[in-house]
Amino acid sequence: MFLFLSKLLPLFLYPLGLACVLLVVALVMSWRNPRWVPIPVALALIVLLVSSNTWVTNSLIRSLEWQYIPNSELPEADAIVILGGATKPPFPPRPTPEVDEAGDRVLYGAQLYREGKAPWVIPAGGRIVWGSSSNNSSQRLSSESGQSSQRLAPESEDM
Repeated sequence: MFLFLSKLLPLFLYPLGLACVLLVVALVMSWRNPRWVPIPVALALIVLLVSSNTWVTNSLIRSLEWQYIPNSELPEADAIVILGGATKPPFPPRPTPEVDEAGDRVLYGAQLYREGKAPWVIPAGGRIVWGSSSNNSSQRLSSESGQSSQRLAPESEDM
């Protein structure tokens, strides 16, 4: 239940979900006290305009990413772990898995493997019961990008 709520509740806090909630509040308020309706409508517009503004989003991203400037040389490791949530499974009409917004994880993991930074790649996927694991999609994409399937370690239950 916690996993379901942790996936559902943030949708109402993202800008579009928050704007929709504010518009529903305005709709409910229009029946009771129409005088206050412009306030949630104006807040919804402000949320959408501010969150979709390129200057605001770039400054927010910059404030996070400047702390993690990439090293000039990465050390070698025992394995490369590709976190899940970066792929979409091959549901029709998609014949193959696709990368989504976090797909750079899979691509960067493949790049590190090709550079010889680690002999093993471990695609980690979530254990969500209502959908297919992103582990399978990440493994398939990694093998299609040139990684040897013998060097793709499947995520086990005890990891």
